[in-house]
Amino acid sequence: MTTRARRVLVVALAVVLVLGAAAYGLWRTQREVPVVVDAACPLLLTNTSNGSEDFADVVTWTGRTYVRVDDGPDWVLGDAAGAVTCSIGQMENPEGWRVAPGAWPDGTATRLPRRTVLRATGDRELVADEPGGPTLYCQADGVLEPAC
Repeated sequence: MTTRARRVLVVALAVVLVLGAAAYGLWRTQREVPVVVDAACPLLLTNTSNGSEDFADVVTWTGRTYVRVDDGPDWVLGDAAGAVTCSIGQMENPEGWRVAPGAWPDGTATRLPRRTVLRATGDRELVADEPGGPTLYCQADGVLEPAC
């Protein structure tokens, strides 16, 4: 192999190594990594921004999503089914990371404060027992359109 060919090969290898290292560094600093901030809350994703997040008033309970209903049927408060264990609005998030999509843990609410008592009133309804009065939430059936 000639000296010129060796130089070209060394330069080509150096370029490949530099570009590979730069690509790895960019990937490592820009990837979204799920982070647990509070075990009762959904994960947060690093290297993201929650600047465009706007959640409906929802509660996750028994693996289902319930959406607040302003006008609904009259209901009778049932027995306490549980309580809110995580409030997205009150969750520690100083970096402003986005909340991970997907299933949220039971007891997660977007607006209701922690320890708000949830009462079952039927198969598809929950009532949040708030100081200002009860608030009705209806099961969402996969879309944010209440089913009660």
